[in-house]
Amino acid sequence: MTADDLSLPGPCPLPGRRTRPIARTAIGGAVRPRSVRLSGIEVVGFEQRDGIVAFGDSITDGDGSTVDANRRYPDRLADRLITLRRPAPVLNEGPSGNRLLTDDPLRGDGGLTRFGRDVPRQPGIGTVILLEGINDINFAGVLQEPANPARLKPSYDSRDHMHPNDAGYHAMANAIDLDDLT
Repeated sequence: MTADDLSLPGPCPLPGRRTRPIARTAIGGAVRPRSVRLSGIEVVGFEQRDGIVAFGDSITDGDGSTVDANRRYPDRLADRLITLRRPAPVLNEGPSGNRLLTDDPLRGDGGLTRFGRDVPRQPGIGTVILLEGINDINFAGVLQEPANPARLKPSYDSRDHMHPNDAGYHAMANAIDLDDLT
């Protein structure tokens, strides 16, 4: 296990053992919970290729969503699949502050390094949703302001003009065509 000062994962909605914040640390003047990030969990009881990896950066991590409310887009996608009686494991591989090409001692390995290490070794993965680089948002058609495509719609903006809010993450999860998932 490694500690990740930038990730804010909340309680798991499923029964069993859970991780809780291990300390509080100041980040940019704000005190936030510091959590332990697990390197992996194997989920049994699903078909061999049902798993989905949401791979990305701070948007995948849920920066701008309500802390401890499980409203990041991978959480909303998992909820949507459960509601439609198509449950599948959804792994959130999106640490905040991550960069695509740069390995950084404070922010961890870059996206290219992480992808080669973290995605192929996950058992049962059939789909990868790639969202790396907050300046070229893959979900732009859903999140962008029609009059100014370089900006988020105000109703989806977490107020930093870069990360979606809870409604924006919900819209991202709903924009994923479930027929494209293996």
